[in-house]
Amino acid sequence: MKDVTRLKVMHGETCDVTTSLMLRDPRDQSRSFYDYYVAKHQKGLGQNQKDAPGRTKRIWPDLEGPRAWGESFEEWTSLPNAWNMQTRELLGNKCTASMRQPGWNVDATTGARAKPMFTAGADPNASDDDDAKTIFLSDKMSDNTTTEDDAATTSGCDYLVTGEDYARAAKTVEAFDVVGVVDAFESFLLRLGASVGISHEKLRYVRSNVKKEDEDNGGDDAGVTSSSTTKTTKTTHPRSMVYDERLYALAKKVRPISHWFPYDPVRVVNAVP
Repeated sequence: MKDVTRLKVMHGETCDVTTSLMLRDPRDQSRSFYDYYVAKHQKGLGQNQKDAPGRTKRIWPDLEGPRAWGESFEEWTSLPNAWNMQTRELLGNKCTASMRQPGWNVDATTGARAKPMFTAGADPNASDDDDAKTIFLSDKMSDNTTTEDDAATTSGCDYLVTGEDYARAAKTVEAFDVVGVVDAFESFLLRLGASVGISHEKLRYVRSNVKKEDEDNGGDDAGVTSSSTTKTTKTTHPRSMVYDERLYALAKKVRPISHWFPYDPVRVVNAVP
């Protein structure tokens, strides 16, 4: 957030700079990412297929199908490249590109699944009684890449999340002016409006994906927001979202509704969404 601090200093006499952050329930976010990006690769319908239609021999990461991407949501989340996604996005240096890469290599000749490209171990920075002890993500991918170029590209990709990393992410969350969660979007919008000086009467937003939401809900009511909780959000690894869950809980507490009461005498912002 040093760049934001510099902006605030630079423009402090002419305008205010307000930062905002909104996080999503980790299970909903993970399922949404899977539905939008991963599922099509599991079916062999991803961009890799479009780039080279009919090509049968590929090397990682240009692979399609369930052997490379997993058979299901549960299998996809069993490998650490799909873990703690929002925490890694916020940190900015935790190999977010790996979220969009297949978790397994596939033998180009036999088509058999090889070892995973991403491995997990224990977090050396966690205490013995810390839940995070079981979720250290190795920054060394397995050495089963097809070519030396592949290995050179991936070996330096640091996708581990440690206790130290989480502490930095939590500090970053606390540095934002307005923090909220998707579950309480209306409240977040009101808080943001109050922070930048826009009255609640003038606040407007356009809902996106209404047609898709209508389809997901059986076409009965386009006003009903679809939720990934209607689908399975079970993950294979019990600690696959531990840091995201902590960060999400922090986001719900860091700017409680009562924080805004002095600036909202008519209790608009404090209204329960």
